[in-house]
Amino acid sequence: AGQGEASWIADGIRFAADNGADVINMSLGGPSISQTILDALIYAHGKGVVIVAAAGNANSGSVYYPAAHDQYVIAVGATRYDEARAPYSNYGSALDFVAPGGDATVDQNGDGYFDGIPQVTFDQSNPAIFAIHFYQGTSMATPHVAALAAMIIGKGIAAGPTAVENVLTATSDNLGAAGWDQYFGNGIINAGRALGQPATDTPPTAALTAPANGVTVNGTVTISATASDDNGVTKVDFKINGSTVGTDT
Repeated sequence: AGQGEASWIADGIRFAADNGADVINMSLGGPSISQTILDALIYAHGKGVVIVAAAGNANSGSVYYPAAHDQYVIAVGATRYDEARAPYSNYGSALDFVAPGGDATVDQNGDGYFDGIPQVTFDQSNPAIFAIHFYQGTSMATPHVAALAAMIIGKGIAAGPTAVENVLTATSDNLGAAGWDQYFGNGIINAGRALGQPATDTPPTAALTAPANGVTVNGTVTISATASDDNGVTKVDFKINGSTVGTDT
């Protein structure tokens, strides 16, 4: 029903941060600060997670929380098909970027459908039924930015909140006033340009040093490995048939 406790959201943030998430998408928000959520955001940000959240749909001059926590969260507003600011999209000093959020009151591309963002999701009257629905909102814009952040990390272009946001800023298309402005932030994200940036992160390498490849072993076996990475190695997991049998830190 679109309602819940702040502690549930905070638990989700902490769970994601503790279980290897590189990016968290938060298509939610409201006008009030929750210290419980803020503490979780600080925790996840400190672990290097990129957090992206919706600016809000009240056509307000203030970005909603948690997106408004500018030090820890990338705040995303919404544009229409013509790249104008969607009439519902919040704006203000905390806005970072905009992305397609749709406008279900128009059909600017002339395809016979209102310009919502199509997505496979559950029917509001029956959560057991999934179908393609057209929605509008900054909640629809936010996943575009989160997905691009994930691809930037996946291609080794950048890692961590600051570096990823710098890539998004450098490659976005400016809209409105030159540079940053309160209605479009740093502009509308440009995935093609962002993913065309050179990789800066060298992938880690790991290799078994014992037992040797092809050797038959029995009894208790000591397994050894070497590992290296330009950002340092935290741990090496040893797996047999997909199951972890040991970890060396």
